[in-house]
Amino acid sequence: MTRRRRGTELEADIFEAVRAEITERGYAGLTYEGVAAAAGTSKTVLYRRWDTKVEMVMAAMVDVAREVLTVPDTGSLADDLRMVLARMRVRLAEVGPRTIRSLLADLPEGSTGSVIGLITTHVDEVMAPVLERARRRGELGPHPLPPRAASLPFDLARHEVFITGNMSEDTIDQIISVCVIPLWTTWTNTPESDTPETDRHMTSSRGMTHT
Repeated sequence: MTRRRRGTELEADIFEAVRAEITERGYAGLTYEGVAAAAGTSKTVLYRRWDTKVEMVMAAMVDVAREVLTVPDTGSLADDLRMVLARMRVRLAEVGPRTIRSLLADLPEGSTGSVIGLITTHVDEVMAPVLERARRRGELGPHPLPPRAASLPFDLARHEVFITGNMSEDTIDQIISVCVIPLWTTWTNTPESDTPETDRHMTSSRGMTHT
């Protein structure tokens, strides 16, 4: 039986139903019929929003990422990042690497890159306050951070979960202390005039701003 809802309330119920169906049946067993029944809506409503199952599942994943990856001020850049990656690990573990691989295998040819981009579409949204706090504490310098560098913790964490199926506390610590913080410290303390021309262009055209 359906009940009339609109906008964010309806989408929240749909996304919750998608995640519940994946947990119970796996990606392969997820259907429009099952999601519609679990969300108390109709298949027509779902098809109106998402043409394919892949798009519907990706939308549900991005929606929950928006919620879980935003962290409070822990007092240090390392601990902020540790909390972000720990929350990411929990959420991706709930979905499961097998589901992720099945989803990627189901993508139309040539669209994998855009969907991977969708997974990290909220990198700026998540990292902007983390970077701002680190600058205020004096942990990072005043110069812009290129998008590729800003997304590094997410990229490395996603690789660990998708490829190895796990991301231990020790791995999180190494990502942060060995890879991310040294790179970020170098970039944000290097004036743009001292960076290669190609990197300056990337930073100015697509870089994360700072206040």
